[in-house]
Amino acid sequence: MDERAPRDRGRECAEGLDPEGRDAFAEELIRALAAYCPGSRAEPRGSLARGTADAYSDIDLAWTVPGDRFADCLAAARGVLGAVRPLDSLRTDPDTRESGGRRLLLAAFRGLPLF
Repeated sequence: MDERAPRDRGRECAEGLDPEGRDAFAEELIRALAAYCPGSRAEPRGSLARGTADAYSDIDLAWTVPGDRFADCLAAARGVLGAVRPLDSLRTDPDTRESGGRRLLLAAFRGLPLF
């Protein structure tokens, strides 16, 4: 957690539930991921992709990268995502941790709810 300045978590969480703000944040993430790795593709998945997201929907994204850049992109994910908004945590789902070409990353952004 950032100790530099106290945060109004209630206000930030309320902002995080705003569907327009969430959609704009998702677009920022998509742009940042795609810009980091030319030839990659970042796109929404789940309810955002289907257009059925509500105020409690999370942000599911798929980032498809060229195979020869997989390790580099995986190593850079924390910095790329954290440059959009500071991260509280970033972890790998254990079911994909050993996969040679696929990872499920779970990010929690500072001041935003998980949904």
